[in-house]
Amino acid sequence: MSSQATTVVRADPLRRWTLYAIALLLLSIPWVVGSDAENVGAGIAVVLVMAPFLALLVYVARQTRLELTGDGINYFNIGVSVSARWDAVQRLVVAADICGLVLKKPLNVPGMVRLQRFAGMSIGASPYYSAEQQQLIAQNRFIDLRAYRRQLERGDLRQLIAAAAPAVTIVVDNEADAG
Repeated sequence: MSSQATTVVRADPLRRWTLYAIALLLLSIPWVVGSDAENVGAGIAVVLVMAPFLALLVYVARQTRLELTGDGINYFNIGVSVSARWDAVQRLVVAADICGLVLKKPLNVPGMVRLQRFAGMSIGASPYYSAEQQQLIAQNRFIDLRAYRRQLERGDLRQLIAAAAPAVTIVVDNEADAG
């Protein structure tokens, strides 16, 4: 991308603070298990074993972000980093079953290939991605913005994207809003 001014947007604060709260809760184990030295020692051992997981939680909470420039968007999530120019973006969709950027053509970069590995993932019996999202992911044409849904619906992220990329069609709850 260019050296133009960059706007950094962090993932939904509720998601970030949930990860921080989980890390804090796990760090409190030594004080929860008891006050005698034997139990505190066991609690500290548990925290030391869990330290890499805790570090990963904090890293994910801090590193998940979007960078918007006049030229395009940089998307950073755990294991996925994607950059796309605005002229490659067909539309921004914010609806009940889909939230993300749909690209005009496939973007064959490692981050998109990694995303394909998780396209069929489900939580219990519910698929994580809708059928439309799975199809777009298989084509390397979808950047998932679910972590930014709140900012897209209630914040200024939609307006920032519209200002940076006036040619991108914005679809909110299945109603097209050009611009």
